[in-house]
Amino acid sequence: MKLREITEDILGVNDTQHAIERVKVAADLCNEMGNDPIIYRAIKIARYRTRAEQLIQKVNNPPGKGVMGNMMNPIQVAVFEGLDIKSPAQATTVAPSSTSSYFGTNHIMIPGGDFTAYWNPDIDDLGGFKGYDPQYQRGALAGGGTLSRREAPPEEEMKKILSGYKTGIPTYKEHKGEVIVDTPFYYMLNLEAFLSAFAGKKVKELISIDNRKSFAPIKAELLAAKFKTYRDVGWYLANPATSMLQWIANKEKEVEQRGQSS
Repeated sequence: MKLREITEDILGVNDTQHAIERVKVAADLCNEMGNDPIIYRAIKIARYRTRAEQLIQKVNNPPGKGVMGNMMNPIQVAVFEGLDIKSPAQATTVAPSSTSSYFGTNHIMIPGGDFTAYWNPDIDDLGGFKGYDPQYQRGALAGGGTLSRREAPPEEEMKKILSGYKTGIPTYKEHKGEVIVDTPFYYMLNLEAFLSAFAGKKVKELISIDNRKSFAPIKAELLAAKFKTYRDVGWYLANPATSMLQWIANKEKEVEQRGQSS
């Protein structure tokens, strides 16, 4: 499997009406998740012409395909196999401080279908996790080098790693790090579009847009305080976001009608 192989199928919206329908589905999923804490995921996406097209994407995540991450780390491969994770998508409980990061554009991840979330309090990032053997820890070699693992850890060490995993989405206080979600599909709510244009005036203070830059800073602490659970996200999707999309759809219809009558 190639390093950082990405095989997820990212599906954009066809038009504003399609965006309205997709937001409704995502809002329903958020309400079903209720008081579950929010997780975030970065992913590389195409540039879209409008904020309505940018707001929400659906990602099909079929089993048995590659994932974004360090697949050169044999521990990660062994964890996926040991936990029988078929359709992994790696997210985090840490609210981002910018609209973009190393792995791409930052989103709120909304899992779909019959999903299971896994997390280990010892592991902030599975791709970079070296295991428990001291000889493989970062900087352990003479001169400060790091010894790379060529194969999965021995049985006892692997048992310790796997036994540390818990299911469910942890709170930020419980775990400041990675959550692996085994899900056949999920929705990605674009933070830049959501905060700056679709969540209402009171939420705009969480983000500072500068059109001259390709990214925008986010007030991460305020974001985490404003949106604590998926129920919070669901309310904003069903109300201000849907209202704004409907307003855009009505304006588009007016323009179309004027064009037909001219």
